[in-house]
Amino acid sequence: MICLMKERFWKSSVFQIRQTTSYNVNTDGLVTFDIMSDPSLSGINGGFIPTVGAGAYIKGESYFLALSIPNFLTTDRLEQGDGVARLGQSRTHIYLAGGYDFAISENFIFKPSTMLQYVQDAPLSLNFTAAFRIKDRIELGGLYRLDEGFGGLFLFNAAEWVDLGYAYESAYDSPVQAASQGTHEVFIKLKL
Repeated sequence: MICLMKERFWKSSVFQIRQTTSYNVNTDGLVTFDIMSDPSLSGINGGFIPTVGAGAYIKGESYFLALSIPNFLTTDRLEQGDGVARLGQSRTHIYLAGGYDFAISENFIFKPSTMLQYVQDAPLSLNFTAAFRIKDRIELGGLYRLDEGFGGLFLFNAAEWVDLGYAYESAYDSPVQAASQGTHEVFIKLKL
């Protein structure tokens, strides 16, 4: 991370992510079990997939604003859909997020935030989160993903520098809901 400015009331950072992935595919040994093989899969022996992304983060005492593009590059990958194995392509994701902390009292903070996600050829995704921080020890909140799902979160301040948390999210009114029990996440939030 490259820090551009540190001041008393706000911080600004710009960062770049660089990563590579390599894979090896043996399409001759591919057993498809009722999946028709796609001729475009022949001759694929593996590859090197670079990942280059960037982002910006601005944080004040009671607000934050972030923009992130984890990967500028679109890369080919193998995928399966509709009973057919074929070559697919990863799309660029763009995330814009922001939030503000409202001090209701000395021991109670309301923390609304939102995140907008754009992916080429996919519907725009908009998330709303509302959390309440109580006595700087416990945080409880809920989230709503516009026309897609809902969830909740819990954070416990185990030490001054670490929070332990759990989050759950479930889809609604979607074919995914019938096939999924939702997502469960356990996480650690470090304050460096």
